[in-house]
Amino acid sequence: MSAQISIFMGAGGELRQLENAAITQDLLAVNEKTAEYGLVLTERQARELVDVRNRSLRDNERIELGSGAILQIIDKFCTSVYLNSQNYAQTLGELLDIFYYYKTESRDKISDNDLIDVMYELFEGPCHGSTELLAGRDLETLLRYIKNERGDMTLDPGNNYDSYPETEGDI
Repeated sequence: MSAQISIFMGAGGELRQLENAAITQDLLAVNEKTAEYGLVLTERQARELVDVRNRSLRDNERIELGSGAILQIIDKFCTSVYLNSQNYAQTLGELLDIFYYYKTESRDKISDNDLIDVMYELFEGPCHGSTELLAGRDLETLLRYIKNERGDMTLDPGNNYDSYPETEGDI
């Protein structure tokens, strides 16, 4: 039986390597679009982002097949005024960590697209390109709002989000 487990684990490692290679290629292919904004990932950066993705999925106890959220995040954030060639790869990694953390913490009560849209609006608006503010202040407030099932919420990009309706835990 241990031989079967060993074969399975070996095959899993090979499958993981194939998936990682495919995602790396997907990231490099999207350079064609992002290059018009001066944002291009090197092969090394793409592999590192795949590693960040895998670690973040593991840390947040999530499973994702294929490229998933990373391509959606790139597609949305490539137009950001706060991204440049020097901070692009690092910021994408931080955004991935933030995305998976809040997907898990919200218990998937917000769709991928909606979360990415909110992240972008906050990143461009009150966070002024700071992933620290995005993760620590604005999305934390949004998460409390979602967890307390306050219903639909319209995002106001001009708001600093310190004034969401108070929850019982805040009083």
